[in-house]
Amino acid sequence: MNSGKTRVVIAGGGTAGWLAAYSLAKRLGTQLEITLVESDLIGTVGVGEATIPTMKSFHSLMEIDEREFMAATQATFKLGIWFDNWANIGDSYIHSFGVIGQGSWMAEFHEYWLELHAQGLGGNLEDYCLEWKAAKQGKFATQAGKTNLNYAYHLNATAYAQFLRGKSEALGAKARGRQDRHGQACLRRRATSSRWSWKAAHPCPGDFSSTARVSGRC
Repeated sequence: MNSGKTRVVIAGGGTAGWLAAYSLAKRLGTQLEITLVESDLIGTVGVGEATIPTMKSFHSLMEIDEREFMAATQATFKLGIWFDNWANIGDSYIHSFGVIGQGSWMAEFHEYWLELHAQGLGGNLEDYCLEWKAAKQGKFATQAGKTNLNYAYHLNATAYAQFLRGKSEALGAKARGRQDRHGQACLRRRATSSRWSWKAAHPCPGDFSSTARVSGRC
């Protein structure tokens, strides 16, 4: 029976597929008939997924509760990206998610700092970024998503896809298993937390979490 809605088919699940499905269902669900086709032969990658602060903005736009999301995906907060052995062995660098210093109409902050640095003044660049300092000290706090710090998340990608699937299906999106070449239905694998574990004691060079020194080995 034709519902009169425009039909949309999303090929492939995982975080990308279910992000697309949920976004469409949330904003255009009354106008679209959404079907996502996924296969158990190609499962969602079961690793820790790194994000940047735009993920927080996306969740706000899509009305995803932060506490619910973090509990469902085993997520931790993240204030930047830590690069070990960046230029030379022994070097380290944090690409923080915060603003460094305060510029003016005359010039950007880093131009002032570079001039002072050349004169042996100004201290370290990290001294002028709150997120940078908090990350190095392993400190972070937020209450109901309210904080002056810019942050992102490190999360369980498999659990995140399943989290988005549940929300998408609640809004009317449908999931179908793909048929393999032998004509047998591919059952959709459901994510379980046992497929992925969090070990903050083992550092992952690319990602920094404020809840532990680094966010866990990927």
